[in-house]
Amino acid sequence: MSMRCKNCGEPFPVGQAYDLFELRRSHILPTDADAVTSTVHMEDAGVFCSRKCISDYLKSGDKSGLFDLGSVRDDEAALEAWQRGRTGYPIVDAGMRELWTTGWMHNRVRMIVASFLTKDLLVDWRHGERWFWDTLVDADPANNVMGWQWVSGSGADAAPYFRVFNPVLQGEKFDPDGSYIKRWVRELVHLDAKHVHEPAALGLLAPSDYPAPMVDHAAERNEALLRYKKASGQ
Repeated sequence: MSMRCKNCGEPFPVGQAYDLFELRRSHILPTDADAVTSTVHMEDAGVFCSRKCISDYLKSGDKSGLFDLGSVRDDEAALEAWQRGRTGYPIVDAGMRELWTTGWMHNRVRMIVASFLTKDLLVDWRHGERWFWDTLVDADPANNVMGWQWVSGSGADAAPYFRVFNPVLQGEKFDPDGSYIKRWVRELVHLDAKHVHEPAALGLLAPSDYPAPMVDHAAERNEALLRYKKASGQ
């Protein structure tokens, strides 16, 4: 399988990350070969881009576009709530509490919490990257940066900026019975599967020791898209 960098177009070698993958397989254990291959290719892509593309970009002096973050918020209180798992969005809070407790979280949850920080809270992705670097036991300098740029819609291999994870729907899809949430967010352990993903919908019956959603996802999604469009000149 031939893969090329989306930034410079050059092919990069595959197969260099198997040793690293083996070290992580106790945490990441795909059941099919394609998933394993994809993981290995992403490892190589991260290393390649950090060594080749990013280096070439910084040397070129062209600072337009690649790391264009748009307008971000400097909100220390929001960042701290995210770090502590007190956002009011159960799947986000479960992931952040698991990270602090164990030093690890599943890749799906990493994407959800990263999207929430950058596109719901509109906090600079570099704050999230630093937090992951300080807390993840499997933190890798190349893939950590590349992953955050991918989610935030910037960098050499970025997701489309308009891709915004809905934390409630993501929780319902990937943790349908709420067992993951209940393991890490003990305030919600008594809720049924219908309400565990959105306890605020219970109104006055919502758990008093769990915070209300710190932002409105729909409103923040629209705000993020407006800012990204403005930054990209659309």
